[in-house]
Amino acid sequence: MISPEETTVIDLLRQREAELVKVWECEEGIRNLLGVTDFPYPAVPDLPSRRKVAKGASRRAVRRSGGCVDAATGQDAAPSAPPLRRLEGDETAYRLEFESRGRRESSFQTELDGVRKLFQIRSNEFTMLKVETVVFRTVDDWDLKETLWSKE
Repeated sequence: MISPEETTVIDLLRQREAELVKVWECEEGIRNLLGVTDFPYPAVPDLPSRRKVAKGASRRAVRRSGGCVDAATGQDAAPSAPPLRRLEGDETAYRLEFESRGRRESSFQTELDGVRKLFQIRSNEFTMLKVETVVFRTVDDWDLKETLWSKE
């Protein structure tokens, strides 16, 4: 017979696995959205399960970070997106310009929340450069309406 503690551990491990699947789904979504096969994801945060605990120290004493962590410095970093607005009038998409692994690239996005989430990426290999609104027909056929934000 399984003890209540073992049942709880099994349930928590199942929950952990479900969350890791969500991370994988998010990463796949980003790759599909940008149309790339490889993406410069920030380093995985230091999970409590990977930390070595000194003898006599309690695992409960391990500090949990409530915010984002800058992949380069390992320090907490508050994600910030510039003030962007929803599409208006005949605008049908956002055109994003970014630098990825030293190459300037562009992509289109229709959801404002998706654009804002890209600004939360903290990586030396990914930098958002510009956000524009466009009238989109195809990847090669679109009209610029307005530049909402530019790093340059």
